[in-house]
Amino acid sequence: MPASKSSKRNLSSSSSNDGVNKNKIFVSPNRFASLSEDADPHPEVFSPPPVTVSPQAEDTSSHTYMEPPPTTKPHIPPFCVSDGYDFSTLKNSLLKVLDPSSIYFKNTLKYLIIHPRSISAYNAISEYLSNNKQIKFHSYLPKPLRPYSVFIRHLHPSTSVEDIEANITDKGHEVIQVTNILHRINKRALPLFRVDLKLADNNSDIFDIDSLCHTKIKIERPKIKLSPPQCKDCQAYFHTSNYCHHSPRCVKCGDNHPSAICTKPPSSPAKCALCAGPHTASYKGCPVYKNIIQSRKKSKSAINRKLPTPTNPTPSSKNRPVFPNSIHNNRSYANVTANTPPEDSYSISINKFIEEFKTIINPLIILLTSVLNRLQPVTVSVP
Repeated sequence: MPASKSSKRNLSSSSSNDGVNKNKIFVSPNRFASLSEDADPHPEVFSPPPVTVSPQAEDTSSHTYMEPPPTTKPHIPPFCVSDGYDFSTLKNSLLKVLDPSSIYFKNTLKYLIIHPRSISAYNAISEYLSNNKQIKFHSYLPKPLRPYSVFIRHLHPSTSVEDIEANITDKGHEVIQVTNILHRINKRALPLFRVDLKLADNNSDIFDIDSLCHTKIKIERPKIKLSPPQCKDCQAYFHTSNYCHHSPRCVKCGDNHPSAICTKPPSSPAKCALCAGPHTASYKGCPVYKNIIQSRKKSKSAINRKLPTPTNPTPSSKNRPVFPNSIHNNRSYANVTANTPPEDSYSISINKFIEEFKTIINPLIILLTSVLNRLQPVTVSVP
């Protein structure tokens, strides 16, 4: 009697070893690795290929520091020297304490301009010029050292600046100074405070503050002034009194003394320190100020003329697409008032083509007719 077929499949020899069952292990980063022709003849275990590690990579104890990409070189402000110096002495003295490649000079009609090439050179030049009191100059604060300034509105003018500084510091900001703004004319304290913060990554978070010292406030950025800055000490434009070492000039009478100690009575006429006109040095109608504004406008217009103007060429009628459903705009007043629908441009094009075709084909038809009329019939006799 034939043996009955087993209901179970016969396991391969690899699936059993001396009657001991083993679970198949399948480890592979690729689920199709078992289909490869170059697979291991023992398919129980599939492991990833070995990775070759260089001897330099095996040593993890030493870390190599990668230099970051060079950033944009910051602009270093110059020094503008006006008086109280001898050029040869000044140049030789600066070259003794500085590398010659870190400084260069430029002479103009009004100033001797000293350009430092590094922050260290800027500090050295500033120290030398400040120690020589007879040298009159001005400079600017380097941009990396400028504070992050904001204005706080709606605080009572009697609020202590120490309390404002303490409250802002508690919110994670480093305050340099807090200043209460005064009215420009009557010098009355306003509900407006200027806060200078040290540069940090969280400077912009200060705008999230809406309450300070139990008062609802509003924090704003400084408004950009369109007019050039004017120094309150020497009354000249394009710099401020914080970095000015020129001789002081009064804004009222134009004499060489600070404006705060001027004894000119209000009844006497003012004298401009810039043009000697009968007005204060801060007057916006001063010819000096008008010339500055005019020259800035000319330079701005010259820059705009140099910029390329984008041109939008008008497509020619040959390249202009013709849409079948477009409306013909050249309609008469009678057609419009009679409410006559405009003709389709496609129909107009066909009619024009037919008319042109007629002008070409009609002369040909007339010529062919005349030729046929001139031909005489030929009779062929059949024998």
